[in-house]
Amino acid sequence: MTSEISPTRRRPWVSASVIVLIAVVALLIAQVGYSNNARIARLHHSGINLSARVLGCEGNIGGSGSTSAGFTCRGAYAYEGQHFSERIDGTFNFLSTGSHVSVVMDPAHHNEVILASALAPMRTTLTPYVVPLFLVMGDATLVFLAWRRRHR
Repeated sequence: MTSEISPTRRRPWVSASVIVLIAVVALLIAQVGYSNNARIARLHHSGINLSARVLGCEGNIGGSGSTSAGFTCRGAYAYEGQHFSERIDGTFNFLSTGSHVSVVMDPAHHNEVILASALAPMRTTLTPYVVPLFLVMGDATLVFLAWRRRHR
C-alpha cells in the first residue's frame, strides 16, 4: 500500500516552496549588489594608492573561442612591509611586463587591487537592486493570489 499525497494537498507546499525560492534568490542577488557597492565606496573613500609592478598578462577569450575578452594581469606590490603578488582588477588592455601602474588596494582585503584608472569612473548605483525588486514584487503577487484563492 502506497501513501500518496493528493494533488490538492501537494499544491500549497509546491507554491510555498516556489515563493521561498524566489525570495532567497532575490536576497542573494541583492546581497551581491550590496557587497559590490560597499567595495566601490570603500575603495573610493579609504582605498590605499600604491604602485604595482606588472608581472605578466594573459589574454582572455570569449565563449566562442574566437573573440578576445581582455586580459588578466598580475602585479607585485608592497604594503607595510608585506609583499603581495596578486591579480590586478580592471585590466582590459595588455600591460607590459615590468611596467609600473597605479593601483588602489582594498583596505579590508590587502590582496585585492584595482587599476586606479578603472576605479575612477566607478560609482555606487541602485541598478543591482532592480532585479531583486521585481522578484520581490512577483513574489508578493504570488502570495496575494494564493491568499485570494484560499479565501474565496
